[in-house]
Amino acid sequence: MPIRLLAGAWCMLLLTTVALQAQEKMPVTTPSIGAEEQFHQGVEQFTRLHFNQAKKHFDEALRMDPDFAMAHFYLAATLMQGSGFEAEHLNKAIELSDEISSGEKHLIRFGQAMSQKDTQAMDKHSEILIDLWPEDESLRMWVGLAHYSAGDYDLAIRHLTRAIEINPDYHPAHNMLGYSHMMLGDMDSAEESFIKYLEVLPGEANPHDSYGEFLLRNGRFNEAIAHYRKALKISPDFTSSLKGLADSYLFQGDMMMARKSYQDYSRNNDNYNIKLNGMLYEASVDLHENNPEAALRNIDRYIRMAEQKGLPYYQIRGMAYKGYILTETGQPEEGIKYYRKAKEMIATADLPASMKKDLNTQAHIWEFYALSSDNDMEAAEQARVKCRKVLLDHGSADHWKTYYQSEGIMQLKQGRYDQAREQLAKAWDTPETWYYTGLTWQRQGNPIKARQWYQKVTRHYQNSLELGGVRNKALAGLQEK
Repeated sequence: MPIRLLAGAWCMLLLTTVALQAQEKMPVTTPSIGAEEQFHQGVEQFTRLHFNQAKKHFDEALRMDPDFAMAHFYLAATLMQGSGFEAEHLNKAIELSDEISSGEKHLIRFGQAMSQKDTQAMDKHSEILIDLWPEDESLRMWVGLAHYSAGDYDLAIRHLTRAIEINPDYHPAHNMLGYSHMMLGDMDSAEESFIKYLEVLPGEANPHDSYGEFLLRNGRFNEAIAHYRKALKISPDFTSSLKGLADSYLFQGDMMMARKSYQDYSRNNDNYNIKLNGMLYEASVDLHENNPEAALRNIDRYIRMAEQKGLPYYQIRGMAYKGYILTETGQPEEGIKYYRKAKEMIATADLPASMKKDLNTQAHIWEFYALSSDNDMEAAEQARVKCRKVLLDHGSADHWKTYYQSEGIMQLKQGRYDQAREQLAKAWDTPETWYYTGLTWQRQGNPIKARQWYQKVTRHYQNSLELGGVRNKALAGLQEK
């Protein structure tokens, strides 16, 4: 029940309404009826992935009530397009969380735990939320999404299925259920969920986009292109579909159309994060075409735009991307130079202390990776020791996963193949890790196992700059006898 007080009959009406809703659905706390109406419209647009429209509603709700905690919470998710939480508005929601209802407080704390990848806190707050409102499908959705993000797909499916049992037409749950089944390799159930999503939400772009991604991941490129085009016909600036369309063309072998679609992805958006990502995808096409010089020129464009827009974080990342391209295309000694330039830039960059700390940690891992790739084992060992010290002091789980990949490469270069695989098994589950795992088996004289890992790389149909760095090498590995 809201804690803030309203005057007169409006107060009694709102409190009575909230008390009735609270039996099944979590209420929201605001003294403004108009702000609450804008909030609910924003949530509906958010669930449809209409992020620009959702932002307008949440902005208006906050204009009417600047201390509307849940509007700050949802705006934080909206600004990151559902992939996380923007810090300023999440922190504002946290700041206001002691003045609102218990459920809202726990949902905000749950979001904080998600952003920090604190699974213990996530579990704690999710259990409380489900106990308070077991029949609120949106809470089941949040909890399912969190478990999906943590890689616990079975538990995600349990909560998402319950959301659909509560409300069979709750479309976001059908969508995420499809992705959860897909991650577990249950493609029949995944396709069934995506088709249901199309049926429940006709006339929207995202159901076509999600089904397109399912088709793409399963190598059904022509069908994927058809659904991505349907999504773009409904919403011409639907960024995800532009990316999916480009990926489909790329893996179909149509590099010209892939490049054009990535350029459209970049140009058709005012979000500079997306514009810069588009340049990375263009560089990836160059790598797929075995043209690292062109890829480096695209990264130079990336760095120039970041400089022009006053985005030092992206300038630093751009230097690191040049280091990655050079290292993975056989020039690690040049790659080290760019990684070290990136490290030097961190010291003078106008960035929050927490961001600089994170980048400095990453910079130690970058140098370790490049030195290991350069076969300079004495220098690599020194970098490894420094790197571990930094990570033991303040490394995150994500930092450690990146470190384990570099440790695996170092063991591989030293001919310690079993130890290399032990380290790589703890790294990110990505095409880079798969490629190097395959290489350990190839070097150990087991071409059958090597081929299994190389095929996993070449059958991964979600493009990235990192995939561009290893896919051709995996293809070459498949050609070896």
